[in-house]
Amino acid sequence: MLEMRGDGGGDDDEDVEDAVSRDFVYEYVDARSGAVRSMEMKPNGSRVPVTRKNMREFVDLYVKHALDVAVRASFAAFAAGFHGVCGGPALHLFTPRELSLLVGGDPVVDVDALRRVARYEGGFDAKTRCVSWFWEIVAEDMSAEQRSRLLFFCTGCGRPPCGGTSRLPFIVQRSGPDSDLLPTAHTCFNVLLLPEYASKEKLRERLAVAMANAEGFGLQ
Repeated sequence: MLEMRGDGGGDDDEDVEDAVSRDFVYEYVDARSGAVRSMEMKPNGSRVPVTRKNMREFVDLYVKHALDVAVRASFAAFAAGFHGVCGGPALHLFTPRELSLLVGGDPVVDVDALRRVARYEGGFDAKTRCVSWFWEIVAEDMSAEQRSRLLFFCTGCGRPPCGGTSRLPFIVQRSGPDSDLLPTAHTCFNVLLLPEYASKEKLRERLAVAMANAEGFGLQ
């Protein structure tokens, strides 16, 4: 919209008004009712058309309402609940980044650290061929987003805990011989259940299918 700004006036303002067809009213969807609601962004905003001269003001007010005014009540409720559970003097010891890390976890899945802390059950060990294939796929074939998706599939959370991947218990367990069954997981115990697939390609394909269709504690 700001690309339409210029130094002209008169007919230019009319052209912009016709092209934009907006006034100083912010419309939004009410989260509770689903109804479309509106509010004036300035006094008598419904009677003020957007022109080339006031376009910057319109954009500034629109951003303010979208990120602040329209969500102020919802954010106030969230803030009250958050401080009710997590409030106290200790909260002020953290920077915003540190608090985000504490609440949301580490955004990076460290494959080497995860491999170091991994344990194996059901007949698997670190030297089992299927286990070696698994780590090769995770380290060499997966993007950062796919690694987060794998962690989500195995643990129910796509991020390692605060303190890094090395703080995350992780178990790879054999769930039977080679088969066409998909890998499964016990998310409450951070356990990945893998059939002992006969080839690396099959392991890659079956794991990708399982990850793509995982949704919380079930499948999509």
